[in-house]
Amino acid sequence: MHNIPVNYCMAYISLLGLNNMERNDIAWIFVRAIGVYFCAQAIFSLYHIAALSFSLMTLYDFTNPSDDTEHLFIRTWFNIGITITELLLYSFISYYCLRKGTFIHKLLMYKSTNEKPKSGKD
Repeated sequence: MHNIPVNYCMAYISLLGLNNMERNDIAWIFVRAIGVYFCAQAIFSLYHIAALSFSLMTLYDFTNPSDDTEHLFIRTWFNIGITITELLLYSFISYYCLRKGTFIHKLLMYKSTNEKPKSGKD
């Protein structure tokens, strides 16, 4: 039960004719795919930071700072801070999965030792 994603992936790989891959190899492919996904998320976060910065510049150019528009400035700065935090988190996860990833690999390779052997009697 613990290795359902790996079993599905093994079925797809056997359909492709790549039967020589082992469970260990499939787990590393998953770890690297997670790293590529989070790398793309980090790149999208950079785009979001640039868009928020441009929005902030236009707010300062076209409005006079007053009590009516102050909440827009605060919200934009808050969104920039959140996006920078996301960028750092995504970059860290991406780096870890693409360069190391041993902890996630061990989680994918885990097999429970407490499972009782199945007998034919029910």
